Amino acid sequence: GPTNLGEVDSTQSAKLFAYDLRELVLGNDGVVESGPFDSDGNTTNGVGFADTGEADTFVGEITVADQDLDMKAEALYFGTIGNDVGDTGSLWRLSMAELTTPTSTSVTPSNSGWGAPFKLLDVDQPFSSRPSITIDSQFRTWILAGTGRLYNNDDKDSTETQTLYGFIDPNDLFDNSATTTASHGGFEDLTNAVSFADGQVDIDGDGSYDTTYEAVEADVDAAGGWLMHYNFDPSAVLPSERTVSNLTLIGGIVLTSAFEPTSDLCGAEGESRIIGRAFNTGLVPPEGIFGQECDGCPDGD
Repeated sequence: GPTNLGEVDSTQSAKLFAYDLRELVLGNDGVVESGPFDSDGNTTNGVGFADTGEADTFVGEITVADQDLDMKAEALYFGTIGNDVGDTGSLWRLSMAELTTPTSTSVTPSNSGWGAPFKLLDVDQPFSSRPSITIDSQFRTWILAGTGRLYNNDDKDSTETQTLYGFIDPNDLFDNSATTTASHGGFEDLTNAVSFADGQVDIDGDGSYDTTYEAVEADVDAAGGWLMHYNFDPSAVLPSERTVSNLTLIGGIVLTSAFEPTSDLCGAEGESRIIGRAFNTGLVPPEGIFGQECDGCPDGD
């Protein structure tokens, strides 16, 4: 967490701590000190943590993946957050790969074999909300995450561009040594894209058809993901739009509330909107999400 609660920032690197709930019930301290949590080099001193090494950041909310629903986790996903400028942070992954240690009475997690945390998405943006995860028809894990922070008044003034991401985890769920970073530079930028009921898509928002929904789906798959930048002021005067609450996934649609705070330090108001996109295309599907509206279609229909 932050080292300065008033400013909600940190002068340390972001760290993960783990506790064995069974050991806590038995009256022990429960501190996990092995595997990636032995950053201090001592597994018997009651101090255990996994250090990301990312300076001046703290850990946001955590998501645990159990994609095959067998009650054994494959990975942790979490974001880090920097200062109120809004230009520091990353999305991280820690591999667990369902590693367990069978005993005579139970099967317990084998954290000694878990992988060290690594940057899955290195974008210099704060991930304060919990990443959402799902799988596609090919059993590939998709990560959906938005960036931004809003903890205090100083955060309101941030003019940094924030982003909504949807991408495929390039790492094998069951490989505890996997450390592949997602190539976000190649993600399909769908910031200005508009999709229509007839399956056509205007990619750049210039009012003309550019491609089809199916073609964009194929392009996103080949690129490994998509992104959509939230609204921002090009003159860097007004506060930028951002994600400040957790995303929701339902029926293949990711829903997020984007918020643009007021620049008035004495005001609590702002403007928000609900954004819905298909998780695997970054577009509104032809059948719509909140209904259909064809006024202004390029073909006049």
